[in-house]
Amino acid sequence: MKVWGAEKGVIYVDKGGGGWLLTEKEFSDFELRAEYKMSKGANSGVALRTPVEGDPAYVGMEIQLIDDEGWPGKLADWQHTGSIYNVVPAAKLNNKPIGEWNTIRIVCVGSKVKIEVNGTTVVDASLEDSKEKHGAKHPGLSRGKGHVGFQSYNTRVEFRNVFIKPL
Repeated sequence: MKVWGAEKGVIYVDKGGGGWLLTEKEFSDFELRAEYKMSKGANSGVALRTPVEGDPAYVGMEIQLIDDEGWPGKLADWQHTGSIYNVVPAAKLNNKPIGEWNTIRIVCVGSKVKIEVNGTTVVDASLEDSKEKHGAKHPGLSRGKGHVGFQSYNTRVEFRNVFIKPL
């Protein structure tokens, strides 16, 4: 079953079942910039500092990407776009309409994680503040390095202009 593909400068996932598309290299302190386009009802994510095995949302970190307005059901505050999944909720939603390109910028330095969606900071967190409350369920909060990647969850999501710069 082919789930992931690339064409005309775009990496895409067409449906669920494709797991995570991860970098070969591991990163510790880095800046990630990317553009992404969601389809209606889409759910995806960006894995940070994750090992190859296990669910990146727990053994690493997942930055949530989701159709916040069109998701069929109520989302918890930590499930919205830009949130560190199940750990730090995004301070606000700053999505463009479904079908338009959004930008995300993620900076990880030590235990500091800053996330911008479409130029607005939605998370500026110290993982140290979250380890006591979430560390048992999210051992990945203590990881100093790991792979970076994108999630296949349900429907089409496209990524382009993906840049990772070690810091």
